[in-house]
Amino acid sequence: MRGTTAPAIRSLERIKRTALAAGVLAVVAPAAWGQALEEVVVTAERREASIQDTPVSVVAFSGREIEELGVTNLKDLQNFIPGLSIGGFSDGDTEPDWYIRGVGGGDARTKGVGLYIDEVYYASANGSLLDVVDVERVEVLRGPQGTLFGRNTTGGLLHFVTVKPQPEFGGQIRGNFGSYDRADLSAVVNVPINDKVLTRFTAASLKQGGYVKQANGMPDLGDKDTDLVRAQFRFLPTDSLTVDLSHAYIEYDDHGAAQVAIKISQEPTTIGNLFESQNPDLPEIESFSDSDCIVGNSNDCVSPGSDLDQSREGRLLVTTLTTTWDITDNLTLKAITGLIDVSAYQVAADWDGLPLPIWSSQDAKDDEETFSQELQFLGESFDGFLSWQTGVYFSKLRQNNYSTTVRCCGFASSGGPTGGADIIRSSNVGVYGDATASLTDRLSFSFGGRYTKDELEHQVLDAVDWNEFIWRANVQYDLTDDVMVYASAGTGYRAGGVSRLCDNPVPQCYHLYGAETLVNREIGLRSTWLDRRLRMNLTYFDMTWRDRQVQTLTIDPESETGVVATTENIGKAALDGIELETSFLAGERFTLSAAASVLDADILQGGAPGSTLQPGDEMPRAPKLNYRIGGSYTLPLDNGAALTFRSDLAFTDKQRSFPTPTNSDIIPSYKIVQARVEYESPDGRWSVAGYCTNCADEKYWMSAFDNRGVYQIETGQLGRPREFGVALRMDY
Repeated sequence: MRGTTAPAIRSLERIKRTALAAGVLAVVAPAAWGQALEEVVVTAERREASIQDTPVSVVAFSGREIEELGVTNLKDLQNFIPGLSIGGFSDGDTEPDWYIRGVGGGDARTKGVGLYIDEVYYASANGSLLDVVDVERVEVLRGPQGTLFGRNTTGGLLHFVTVKPQPEFGGQIRGNFGSYDRADLSAVVNVPINDKVLTRFTAASLKQGGYVKQANGMPDLGDKDTDLVRAQFRFLPTDSLTVDLSHAYIEYDDHGAAQVAIKISQEPTTIGNLFESQNPDLPEIESFSDSDCIVGNSNDCVSPGSDLDQSREGRLLVTTLTTTWDITDNLTLKAITGLIDVSAYQVAADWDGLPLPIWSSQDAKDDEETFSQELQFLGESFDGFLSWQTGVYFSKLRQNNYSTTVRCCGFASSGGPTGGADIIRSSNVGVYGDATASLTDRLSFSFGGRYTKDELEHQVLDAVDWNEFIWRANVQYDLTDDVMVYASAGTGYRAGGVSRLCDNPVPQCYHLYGAETLVNREIGLRSTWLDRRLRMNLTYFDMTWRDRQVQTLTIDPESETGVVATTENIGKAALDGIELETSFLAGERFTLSAAASVLDADILQGGAPGSTLQPGDEMPRAPKLNYRIGGSYTLPLDNGAALTFRSDLAFTDKQRSFPTPTNSDIIPSYKIVQARVEYESPDGRWSVAGYCTNCADEKYWMSAFDNRGVYQIETGQLGRPREFGVALRMDY
């Protein structure tokens, strides 16, 4: 590996030992029970196919697996999908930044990692930690996308696939009750009107109290209150035509993320000693381990409290329409339409995490609406020699971001509303195609390309556009019926955008930054062994990331003294690593699984020293090692019922928290242990499970923002502590 550091080498050795152990299991395990691992089906190449036949780095979890892992929203996935990191929770669990293989971030319009709901691109950052309710599966694709999926991204994508209406009447009721007053209730009913019209209705109420107490009586932080309703309709007018219509309404309300002061400095800054001026009774704290949420511990985390009620509320309307027409046996037309309407209102955000008017904002409102349309042709030609697809994609995003009243430095206000609304209109148009030629029964070659044009309009700036051609090529060879190898190369692209530098809505207060590009090279092994009781998949990747969109610090052009954050195109980075996923049916009732990711991320070229990371610095959200190991055992009972025991351990290495050197910190590594015991009735119609999450009560941090150089405070979001619960399911 290029420039691999000693810790990375040690991490690679761990991966090698894991792979070797899997190989030994394949040799010594008995072959008597005649069972096999369940096939995993994905749509990574826009066609349903076994994950073992897909020459793409993809991870998929079924709805059942998600439930067993204790995953309740997409944020929880980062503990179980190596290479996925999620940060940026300063305004609650509703505006995350996704990173895959260390690539990601960005604004709502041009995220480095895309989020899809039933093949529809979800542009908004608000509310994008969607709760997992009635989901069929979640797929995570690593590496640049665009020649196959609707919107181009440089880091990868997450695809959220809901369960579709079925031809049989039935339904399900679920309840989940646990620590911190958790009370999740959901109900699903599937009603076929006739053999041509199928319907499915879902409703859920998801509530849980916060897990960080505030000593001054303000509401607990880290709470959740979400309501969801979804109606789905499947129309089958002919044998060759399917129309899927879905409409969902989601409403959420919370009191802010579990963000507290991690470190406190008593050293005065250029704006004075804020603590001395406020005379707080707070100690100087210099490390993560000493903070203990200022007082208390992870079992009963207590913050001194905010001086503001950090209420946040929002609603999402998500409508999708997918029409699939099998024109002939070898030609299919697919039309995918999406409309996503988001409204979010934040009463207040206290960024210092203390009961002092040091740094906070009030009265922020975001209204965003995205319309997308995709037309896609999928076909086969020359007696199956060539399978291909081509299509056109269009999306339009309207953003009205209303600015806030910011309080700073002990003052009640920094001058009133900061400039009113940012009104942005943007569009993305792409034309793409991809084809696979079966050169022999075992050898195939694929090539795809996409031309994209992005346009942006702003109320005080002239319109600007970016365009780019990206491509991917792939060679796939089946060594046997159960072992496939592939090699691929491709490029990725993310459009530029606009940053706001100061308060007034005038041209000099805005800055345009350019597009970024990425080249990805990849080789992979997809294999099953021992009569398909052992699955082992390996991927090696090497990426070059140019003109990276990086947040930097610059001087406020109005005050000429203050420092503001903006986005710039900075230099080049190189990232390479190994990814492993393996599952082993070790006995008739015993299954083992493991996954790991080793990442070596190097900054090759930085910007101005002091405002951007330099060669030798750790890249943000790029832990060198992630791994997950787990096992489940099913014990049949004499009455026909079954007990299933499952436990999982997930490790995340230390990682830099933020892209700027003066505002970032190194978040310590952590381990998460989950455990679950489930009793399923003899007829399989109901079950009850007891579980714990973060069973070892590990204290860990999910984000950190260091502002001690200005406000004498570093804040961060604390991960959830140990929780116990009971999950109930009834099918009818």
